Amino acid sequence: MASTVTAQLVIWLAAIAGLLGAVRLLTKRRWIGGWLRGSSAMLLLAATFMCAALAIDLRSYQAWPAAQQGIARISFEQLDEQKYIARVNRPSGTEQVFEVYGDQWQVDARILNWTRALRNLGLKPVYRLESLSGRFLVLEQEQQSRPRSHALTVDTNLDRAVPEGASVVRAVQDALPWFNPEASSAAFMPMAADAQYSLQLTALGLTAQAQNAAARQALADW
Repeated sequence: MASTVTAQLVIWLAAIAGLLGAVRLLTKRRWIGGWLRGSSAMLLLAATFMCAALAIDLRSYQAWPAAQQGIARISFEQLDEQKYIARVNRPSGTEQVFEVYGDQWQVDARILNWTRALRNLGLKPVYRLESLSGRFLVLEQEQQSRPRSHALTVDTNLDRAVPEGASVVRAVQDALPWFNPEASSAAFMPMAADAQYSLQLTALGLTAQAQNAAARQALADW
């Protein structure tokens, strides 16, 4: 987690500097050029809030795993035809449980690859699992079904603190040159009763591997 802690520290320092600058401008007694100072203060406050939002958002990212280390385990319990309970377990011990419909599943992730200058400072890529979704193999079923995507992101209270905060932060990350965000999706894999899969991150992106006989049989029958 050293990468995210360092990045958060730098962003928080920028936020504090912006806040102090805004307060200094707003508390000056002489108001020559007051409009300019007021505008500058508002810009600094906006930058302060955005830095704070970026730092909070970084808390939901995880350090890049070691080679061959799984980042999550997904198991399925069949409730009915094309209806499953999916359990997503992390190495930290946390578990998320969802109802997933369809024949196949997929997980999406968001990866932050820092710029070369920041990598030279010791920052390493970080990742965040974004969502788990299911789909039907039959086109008519897929078109008629209601899209169901379950969020896997760790709650940072950002959405509650700032309406639409996550989407704003994502847009800022996409625009700023330091973050180099990338989207990665594991290939669609078959759902089956008692099937278990492991998620891994490699240089090629997010991959999924069968972990028991039920999953291997589902892949063989696919």
